[in-house]
Amino acid sequence: MSTTLTNTVSSDLTVDLVRERMAADDSWVIRGLIAIYRMQTASEQASKSTDVLNGVGFTGVDAAFGSSLAEQAIKRGSLSPKQMIYARRMMKKYAGQLVRIAQGQMAAAA
Repeated sequence: MSTTLTNTVSSDLTVDLVRERMAADDSWVIRGLIAIYRMQTASEQASKSTDVLNGVGFTGVDAAFGSSLAEQAIKRGSLSPKQMIYARRMMKKYAGQLVRIAQGQMAAAA
């Protein structure tokens, strides 16, 4: 049974640990992807862009692709092997944000 982002004790999470888990476990990538997507504003989710520079959610460069991957993961519960390669690579940069989300230091955007 794999450990997931939501059932790991948040105080034990570090950026390095999140990166390590995402490198080894697809479920961590998917949960992280969805968590970052949910930090986007409703407008950003609808337009698959970054409109508000609030330090949460996807960067402008990743917004369209990250949103598309997250929506597919939500709908299907998984990504294709090729999508997973790109998602895993992209999600490394969001490890710090994921730690802050898990520790309750960030609220979803309005």
